[in-house]
Amino acid sequence: MSRRARNKEETRRRILAAARELFDDRGYEQTTTREIAARAGIAAGTLFNYYREKRELAQELFQRELDAVVEQAFDGSPGGGPLVDELMQVFTRLYAHYQCDPERARVYLRELTFPPREGKVRFMLWNTRFLQRLGQIIEHAQRRGELRADLVPFLAAEQAFAIYFFVLLAWLHGAVPVALRDTQLREQLGLMVRGIS
Repeated sequence: MSRRARNKEETRRRILAAARELFDDRGYEQTTTREIAARAGIAAGTLFNYYREKRELAQELFQRELDAVVEQAFDGSPGGGPLVDELMQVFTRLYAHYQCDPERARVYLRELTFPPREGKVRFMLWNTRFLQRLGQIIEHAQRRGELRADLVPFLAAEQAFAIYFFVLLAWLHGAVPVALRDTQLREQLGLMVRGIS
């Protein structure tokens, strides 16, 4: 990597670190790009060479953090069934991440689910990769004979994700208390698995 490229990457790292600190200290809505630039030790105009707006910066920051959590979630997947247990392993790790700061989780979901126009392709690619990994877990269960042979694993992954996401939103909006969240997720995933067995 050239010196120029290293300098650019270091500046990007400082911007993301500054944004993370300020979002934690002041909240996403209250943090300005000018404050992020000052905390990163760069001119406000320099920040816009990297990110056109705060939402774009937040999207990259949240995506990077979520990537790390997703890796841990899939790495911790037991691999061997039952399918509901494997899906719970992945989804409850994501819930645990969001539970650390539910307010930030709401911002995460808004920014990642409804990104600026430029971020839509990146989000769709990320989501497709996530679903493919879920599909692999489902395909392994299918090979074990736990699911119908004619099942399309990717479609089942979409259904499992929809259940996870519905319960996540219900919990973040206060409709499902944290004490019941995982139970509700397990019951709904169990219904899905029985329907595709």
